[in-house]
Amino acid sequence: MKQIVHYLPDWEVYMQAFFVFFVPYVIWKLFNHIPVAEEKNENEIVKEKSKTATGPSD
Repeated sequence: MKQIVHYLPDWEVYMQAFFVFFVPYVIWKLFNHIPVAEEKNENEIVKEKSKTATGPSD
């Protein structure tokens, strides 16, 4: 009788799957964060300019 452990792949297969799926995901997240941060900074700059142009609001 064959055991279930016999059908599990070696640890190299799990490491390959980790590199194939997880590493590109991390890289995508890092580079995806950059445009969001730039857009956030631009929105803050526009808000600051509109506050100085209209003066302090009470």
